[in-house]
Amino acid sequence: NPDGTFNFSDLIPSAKKGGKKSGKKANPAGKKGESPLALLVSKAAVTNGDIEFIDRAAPGKIPFSLHITGLDLRAKDISLDKAFPFTCKADINGKRLSVSGSVDPAKLAFDAGIRIAGFPITDFEAYFKKAVPGRLSSADLSLDIKVAADPKKVSSSGIIGLKNVGLALDAMPDATLENAHFALDYAVNVDLKASVVIIKKASADVNG
Repeated sequence: NPDGTFNFSDLIPSAKKGGKKSGKKANPAGKKGESPLALLVSKAAVTNGDIEFIDRAAPGKIPFSLHITGLDLRAKDISLDKAFPFTCKADINGKRLSVSGSVDPAKLAFDAGIRIAGFPITDFEAYFKKAVPGRLSSADLSLDIKVAADPKKVSSSGIIGLKNVGLALDAMPDATLENAHFALDYAVNVDLKASVVIIKKASADVNG
């Protein structure tokens, strides 16, 4: 407004408008253990979202594209000073991704379970083609993992799988992989402060 006030200024108590003065001093923003903004949102949602991502700078002659459809993002009891739950579901290039967990803004922490099945990683070939010592014709990624993180540590566990792997190595053109399957059942902790990685579990399965 021309007088320097906002349209919502009338929602804030004011001594000039008969608002009662409090005998308590306002807590200064940034004081340890206190949030500079009190926020509480009971529910928030994005439904049936559609995102088209195109990277024209990606290696190769054809721009990389990623199409996210049916995006459903929901959260409740959203606050800046405590953890709140969320869920996210979407189809990425036709494959269903589901994520659910919680976020704690006060502790800069989160935890989530992530699931996707049969996602063709060859869709991202433009980014890793030069790192593969041959030609990767097919590989479908499956994830069923849990991840948790805060400023001090990161932990993750679950199963990462690759199915229908087709790979022809430049050094061994006669020994190609066709319809191969790989799976890794793992659990790992990372101490960020000490720069230490602890592998608690690692079990690999090939064509099992």
